[in-house]
Amino acid sequence: MNRQTLHLFMAIGYIGLLLIALSVVKHVAGPGSQGLSIFGIIFLLTYLRFLEKSLGIPEKSFWISKALFIVVFTVFAFWFYF
Repeated sequence: MNRQTLHLFMAIGYIGLLLIALSVVKHVAGPGSQGLSIFGIIFLLTYLRFLEKSLGIPEKSFWISKALFIVVFTVFAFWFYF
């Protein structure tokens, strides 16, 4: 698998994770929310890290994608829900 294809699939995966995480924030912020959604997202992140290590994704790409995800998630979470 070449590098561009790997980065494309990483981007698609993180977009999906972003959508799931934003829906979890909405669910937790709503009335009668359950805290189990937070554990689900933590388990999902742990599994994705395992997959990234299995694929041999470089550490630099890992940290760049995590930093970008955190920034985008924070901006959208505040924009959508606050």
